[in-house]
Amino acid sequence: MKLVRLAAVCCVALTLSSCEAPKPEDFILGRWEDKDHTPLEFRRDGTIVGRIRIGKIIIAIDCRYRFLDEATMEVEAVSPLIPRGVTTFKVNRLDYRELSLTAKNGTMTMWTRPPQ
Repeated sequence: MKLVRLAAVCCVALTLSSCEAPKPEDFILGRWEDKDHTPLEFRRDGTIVGRIRIGKIIIAIDCRYRFLDEATMEVEAVSPLIPRGVTTFKVNRLDYRELSLTAKNGTMTMWTRPPQ
């Protein structure tokens, strides 16, 4: 009987140890929108497509992204309308419902998942 309990405890311990916390790369996938409902989509292939607001102008974007670590995301602009370059963002919050990033200049942006 003790052997059966020991085996059960070992199985549970192995199962729990194999569970991984969700990675930021998994949470960020899909469609997001800002407070003005401007859409942005993070794709599994490491690209971002959508539109962003710069002042009163809304422009289409095409970027690449990657996570340097859980708290830092690097974005490379490849859109002809945005000067090419790489920018890093601090990830303030990233969960299923909310995405909050801060740029190097201190500008914070927030997106939420659109209603389905």
